[in-house]
Amino acid sequence: MQKVSAALAQTGAQIQHWLPNSFNLSEILNLYTRMAAYINLYAQPVDRYNLQRSATQIFRTATQGDKALRKLGGFSRVLPELLNPSLKGYFEALTERDRFIAQLDTELASWDVWLTPVAATPAFTHCPAWSEIDVDSKPYPHAVANGAYTMPFNLSGHPAIVIPIGQTTSGLPIGMQIVGKRWKEMELLARCFVDTARVAQQLDAVIGGFRSPPGY
Repeated sequence: MQKVSAALAQTGAQIQHWLPNSFNLSEILNLYTRMAAYINLYAQPVDRYNLQRSATQIFRTATQGDKALRKLGGFSRVLPELLNPSLKGYFEALTERDRFIAQLDTELASWDVWLTPVAATPAFTHCPAWSEIDVDSKPYPHAVANGAYTMPFNLSGHPAIVIPIGQTTSGLPIGMQIVGKRWKEMELLARCFVDTARVAQQLDAVIGGFRSPPGY
């Protein structure tokens, strides 16, 4: 990310390290979990397969990964609502999401795009859904390792594009997420394509083009 930022800055792009005001990741992940639970409840059949899958997800989310990191999403606060959902709770979650969307709309107003990592880790090997993921020899809960950077924008509906920016020393791909304003998908795509063409030589010199991981 630092190399890409430096390469973009050399082309004239204004890059600034910045964090939105009151961006509470724990509360955002908590709200995302609640919204996902209600959508699963009201948008999918309540049958044996889905009940078993949901129970497995809840168990792994509640028990796998570093304990301090599990607290990041406040899953223990969500569990009572997951086990006893209500239409009132669903509408309360929708209202909270509307407030979060308005907050991000305001924060993004001064920027063309945000550049963020895609995940806390490069590509990882296949594993059972929602299993913990090793990040620098530390067990991360799946949602934190694989979703902490993407869930906020999945929740708010802001468009995002992921592009490859390099590989680890072992050849695993690393990506970057480009987040734009809501309802501006086509402008985001056009901007990314223009910027890609404009800085292709500089980026290629820093990170190189896409290469398949060894053995794939």
